[in-house]
Amino acid sequence: MHAAMQNPELDQPWTFKWDVIHFNIGLHDLKFRKSGKRMTPVDTYQKNLLDIVAYLKTLSPKAKLIFATTTPVPEGERERVAGDGKKFNDAALEVMHKCPEIMINDLYGFTKPKFDIWQVEPGNVHYTREGQNAQGDEVARIISAELSKVKK
Repeated sequence: MHAAMQNPELDQPWTFKWDVIHFNIGLHDLKFRKSGKRMTPVDTYQKNLLDIVAYLKTLSPKAKLIFATTTPVPEGERERVAGDGKKFNDAALEVMHKCPEIMINDLYGFTKPKFDIWQVEPGNVHYTREGQNAQGDEVARIISAELSKVKK
């Protein structure tokens, strides 16, 4: 993907280097298929996360990496199990503790107190405009704080 975006034949190819990379994997890994099998088992999730971290470090070795925890899964969500957001976040944090240079943006902790207000409807992992804006503002605040530390 990254190499494709650097293609000089594009109208606006990527020519920049990242100072900060904010990333997350989670909610889709938590899903259960119609067969009842989980999309990604926890151990595979951890391995994938390690692979993603290694890729990002290779792609942009000087960039500050920020991992965002997965937001909560409510009771009644039809493709996921309530509590699995925390379970997968705990697994992700085990991986991140091996990489202490990676900052954690706890979007789970940020969202949980307002989840009932921000969720689109009961049993849904999606958010109202207010919730999306609040989460976006929090992500922007974290990224801006890290960018302010970058020496130009």
